[in-house]
Amino acid sequence: MSRKNSSYAGKILRVDLTNGSITTEDFDSRLSDLYIGGRGVASKVLYDEVPPEIMPFDPENRLIFSPGALHGTGAPSASRTTVTTRSPLTGMHGDGHAGATWGGELKRAGYDLVIIQGKAAKPVYLFIDNDQVELRDAGKLWGSFTSQTHAKLCQDSDDREMCTVSSGPAGENQVRLAAVFHNGADKGASARCGLGAVMGSKNLKAIATQGTGDVGVADIEALKAAYQDYLDTIAVDP
Repeated sequence: MSRKNSSYAGKILRVDLTNGSITTEDFDSRLSDLYIGGRGVASKVLYDEVPPEIMPFDPENRLIFSPGALHGTGAPSASRTTVTTRSPLTGMHGDGHAGATWGGELKRAGYDLVIIQGKAAKPVYLFIDNDQVELRDAGKLWGSFTSQTHAKLCQDSDDREMCTVSSGPAGENQVRLAAVFHNGADKGASARCGLGAVMGSKNLKAIATQGTGDVGVADIEALKAAYQDYLDTIAVDP
């Protein structure tokens, strides 16, 4: 359910790679009220959906992509996206955070978080263009570095502003400290806890995302005033 005048899109995108199903769910306001977004919401989903006996490379492990609550609004220091899973490095809760633009693009496409479960029979990537969401063959991308993957996905979509998250050869080979990279190789990396290895274990090469919606704000002038105060504070901090 879309929330007018809110920085939340109001929807969760769930993808089961085993059977190829793609569904949407309401992003319940009780969830966002208690856990806000980003790390909080993703940690709650992992706690609820991954019991202790599920190992990191088990298809039933979740890989959760969750932008912060204010991502896309222009608020300073709010452009962070959290990637969460059971870590192959520790066997426990693991997450990594990165800046870049992918999280805001996901919200403009209409989703507050993406939950990935299962394992694809062959390499795939997830394509998101507003309401158009589909799994596509990633055979030609497999083995590519993340910068190459990002460039190829932008070229295929004829959109140089396409935003991506992807894993490289380390993730494909389940190296337990592999990262997830945002928009190639130099825009941000969710580098902790082996997140890219879980992505590779699911045969998921990348998520390519573009959105044309609005990230709502209840009071734009009040938001501008609040972040100007924040910028003024930063400016005088030694």
